[in-house]
Amino acid sequence: MVKELTFDVKDIPACTRYGFSARKIWIFFKTLVLSWVIWDFFVYLGFFAAGCDLAARWSQSRLLPLPGSLFWMDPVPVSLLIVGVVLIICVH
Repeated sequence: MVKELTFDVKDIPACTRYGFSARKIWIFFKTLVLSWVIWDFFVYLGFFAAGCDLAARWSQSRLLPLPGSLFWMDPVPVSLLIVGVVLIICVH
């Protein structure tokens, strides 16, 4: 039962109903969580490969680690980050 769109103001409630279904929200949420886990894993793996103290990094950034200046000096952490970003793109 698809409603024919007229492309005016009356279509706004119908578009929100089509766009925000519970199934789509659940799929986007699972993708977001999986992407976040992949990001955390590969950034912390890069910190480990760069020789950083993981306990200090965990206390500093917790659940959203961002690569710092020491991270970019070694090619191994950078390549691990690239692998993680490619995996995140493949998940989407």
